[in-house]
Formats: sequence, C-alpha cells, structure tokens
Amino acid sequence: MSCDGYLDGYDDRHVLGWAYDAGRPDEPVEVEIHLDGRVVARATADLFRPDLLEHGVGSGRHGFRCPLPPAISTAGENLISARIKGTNFFLKGGPWRIKPVPALAMIAGDIVNNCNLRCPFCMVDYANVHGLRLMTGATFRQALELLPLVPAGGFWFSCLHEPTLHPQFLELLAAVPANYRDRVSFTTNLCKRLSDETLAGMAGSGIHSIRVSFDSADAKVFAELRKGGKLEVFQQNLVRLVGFLSTESRRPLVHFITMAFRDNAREIPDMVKRCFEEYGAGSYEVRFLYYSPHLAEWGREHLLGPAAWADLESKLAQSPYASKLTICGPLGGVREQFEETPAVDEYLATREAPFGGAEDPALLPVIDPAEMGRQLPDEPLRLRLRWDGVMMLEQIPEAVYRVNLNKLERPAEYFQTMRTAAAQAQAQLQPSLAK
Repeated sequence: MSCDGYLDGYDDRHVLGWAYDAGRPDEPVEVEIHLDGRVVARATADLFRPDLLEHGVGSGRHGFRCPLPPAISTAGENLISARIKGTNFFLKGGPWRIKPVPALAMIAGDIVNNCNLRCPFCMVDYANVHGLRLMTGATFRQALELLPLVPAGGFWFSCLHEPTLHPQFLELLAAVPANYRDRVSFTTNLCKRLSDETLAGMAGSGIHSIRVSFDSADAKVFAELRKGGKLEVFQQNLVRLVGFLSTESRRPLVHFITMAFRDNAREIPDMVKRCFEEYGAGSYEVRFLYYSPHLAEWGREHLLGPAAWADLESKLAQSPYASKLTICGPLGGVREQFEETPAVDEYLATREAPFGGAEDPALLPVIDPAEMGRQLPDEPLRLRLRWDGVMMLEQIPEAVYRVNLNKLERPAEYFQTMRTAAAQAQAQLQPSLAK
C-alpha cells in the first residue's frame, strides 16, 4: 500500500496529523475527518513539518490541522478518525475519543453584595451599595444545578465581593456535592478576623482553589491599598489557613493575586518568592489596574508607567517561579482612559448600582435560550451571578440580557440549550459537506 499517515490528536477543536501517498509524492492528499463514522470535515495535507522531512516522508509538506464544526463542541464524547479521500486507508493512531468543550467557561458569582474593604483600586463602585444582602439557600441550590456545565475551578463562589461576610458561608460551601467540589473556587481578602472553624472549613472543603488578594507586605502600604484592612489580621489569617491546609490530603490550590502600582511595585518580586516558599502558593497572578470611571482620579496618581511596568515584568520573568506566574499587563489604551475627564464627570453624575442595576429580579422575563444563543459567538458562555439570582452574560451588555436564575425550572438545560444554539448558528454558516 502506498498510503501512510498518522492521526496525532485533537487540540483546541482541531484535528491534527499527517497523510501521504507515496504513489504521488508531490501531490498533497485530501483527508476526510470522520465523527462516529460520518464525514464532518475535510482538509488538505499540505502543511510543512520538519519531522516528516527528517524521516523521509516526501517533501515534508504533508501535515494538516483541520477545524471541526462548531456544533461538535456541545455534543457528547465522540470518536474521531481520518481517512485519505478516495481510499480505504484510515490514518494510524486513531480513532481518538474527544470530550466536548464545557458549555460554560465560568460562573463568576457572589453570595453577598458587599465587601469589608474599600480599596481605592476596586473595580466595583460601592458609592450606592448600602447594607449587606445575602444569597439565599434556595438561590444557591439553583446555582449548583449548573456545576456539571463548568470546568474545574469554573464556579466562582465569589468574584467581586467578600464571601466570608455571609453568616452561612461554611454551610453553603458544604452544600456543594462532593463529586463537584473540584469545580468550585472563591476569592477572599483575608482581612476579616476569621475563626479557626472557618479557616479549617476552607482548608478541608475539597474545592479547586482559594484565591487570596495580597497587595503589600508593608503595613503602611497595605493600609493604603486595602482600606479598612490591617496587615496583622491578614497575616494571622493566612498563616493559620496555610497550617490547616498542610494537614489536608485534598487541599485546595492557593492562588495569590497582586495588583501592581507605584506604591508596591518594588516589593512584588519578594512577595512572589515569599508566597511560594512560605505560604505554599500553587500559582500567582500580577495584574495591572483595570479601568473604571470611578477609579480615574486615583489611577492617574498611582498607575505604573510603561518603563516601570516593563521593569517589573523583566524581574518577574527571572523568578524561579516564573512558570507558575501569570502576568496580566495593561489592556490597550487603558492609560489613555484614565485621562478622559469628561467621561468621568458624566459617569459620576449618573452612577448606578453596579452589575445588574436596581430592578426587581422577579420582573425579569425568561428570555428564550435558543433565540439568545443564536446571537452569541461560538464559545463557552461566561456568566455572572448576583447574590439575588440575577444572571448576566459577559459576552453582551447587561441591557441586552439578564435573567432571574430562580425562575428557571431546569437551569442546566436552559444554558446548555443556549450554548448549543450558538454553536449550531455558526455551523450553518459553513458550507455543507457531501457524505
């Protein structure tokens, strides 16, 4: 047989491999991708691969990277194989079993509406947030219905606010089904005095990760950046949490987050080193300030300039823990945004409660998920969940889509339908394949 080839695998919804016909070595062959026995895509094997040339496979231009139709991402597990068109030769190495892309990339939720701190760089404008509102057990149970749709760590118990303010914090955490604990994570500032019971509960929760906000090891700088917090309290909580974690076999990953400013840039490399060596960090993230109009005045005075940010990046790249570091630099045009005074003045004159407005959730209509899905890009949904059950999509403006989670009879089915509709809408734009 003159045909040869190998199915290397599946990466980012693309089938990878190579195919070759020694009987016509100068002609690229066409490969048919089979899903459970039916042709779903085709590709020309004409990509250059040095390894093929090195091993004497023609000119080396016999590789392929074939995208799969969008709808496949929401199906069940599938068997993928590949055949050289016009022959009975299936590529070696197959078939591959591929798993679907999760319907939801993440759920950024919050079980409360407030925070114990008033950090000057916080993206939440708390000017019109009054009192403490709590997510009910009923709403939380509705949210747990979505756990099967998210990847590991994709269900954020908290994102914008401080979850330990909820008096039933541990009870809600314990309500997560054991087989889905690895889907859950949360963010905390550790600036509230926490009991041993609470910290032990966090450590023994079996969840995916605990994200800890940590912006300075200097008491004075910490007090400035963490308004309302004390470094002493933070350190006491952190040391005790680490102690409890050390006794757990299935302990959550500890992920530290530091916002970089003129105030703390010089100490960040040492903070990174200390968190890995003393506090058992599993990963670390350093971020540039995000823009929001209410931050403009403070941001103009504290933003790192281009040279200072580049210097910090260079030092972090030399860290022995660089492979476990994520550096989120400034978004395009963010420095210019902090100078837009007219936009800031307009915002301050009309500011409203953030993320969902002040409308009564009971009045929100249940929007048809298939209709909404057809308006979305073909990618896993990114949801934001408020304490009162109001859910939003990060892909589109809040004014376009809001839904009350408590009004959904089958939440998982609702959002799976939305995701499938998005994928199918894109698939219909592609030319159909003759079988």
